[in-house]
Amino acid sequence: PMREELAARFGPGIFDENGDLRRKELGAIVFGDPDALADLNAITHRHIVSELERRIAQAEGEGRPAIALDAVALLESGAGTLCGTTIAVTAPEELRVPDYITELLKNKGIPYEEVIRLENVMPQLDLLYMTRVQKERFFNEEDYVRLKDFYILNTDKMALAKKDMLVLHPLPRVNEISVEIDDDPRAAYFRQAQYGVYVRMALILTLLELA
Repeated sequence: PMREELAARFGPGIFDENGDLRRKELGAIVFGDPDALADLNAITHRHIVSELERRIAQAEGEGRPAIALDAVALLESGAGTLCGTTIAVTAPEELRVPDYITELLKNKGIPYEEVIRLENVMPQLDLLYMTRVQKERFFNEEDYVRLKDFYILNTDKMALAKKDMLVLHPLPRVNEISVEIDDDPRAAYFRQAQYGVYVRMALILTLLELA
């Protein structure tokens, strides 16, 4: 169904003769047209959320104790309502969560907590998702230089964490995770990258009805 909807909206030329998505062709259509991008998100998000609901139900039926969703547009897609955990967002004041996100969290009934210092929440975390301080989000370079080393995960901070807490990261890193953490059994970011390839392959094949 998703394939037919995409072809109807963007033309059959976005798929090759084998039925595989031509990403360049689709990107050329949507990334210069906000309306087309919104339509693409509306189509794909609906099917992705439906597939997530099916897989969550399957996992619950199998007695899985927890399910993790790694999603770029978790809230925008509506998949955030499928989650039942508390989100702790750690960021300096200059990069705090925008109001439209916190309002969305409140409206969806998703609990969250905002803190500035990583040390303040380390003992409570079951999972820590690290990322770099992004230079492109600052309006001036002085603020970036002042804060770029504010969040660095090292052994001192890891000593505050639970023994079974996992550390994830989208990779590649800059310096926000000390290389000494790589040998910690709680460091799961390399496995995360490897498993992410398999999950995305499976989702794409399923959504395009090729598997």
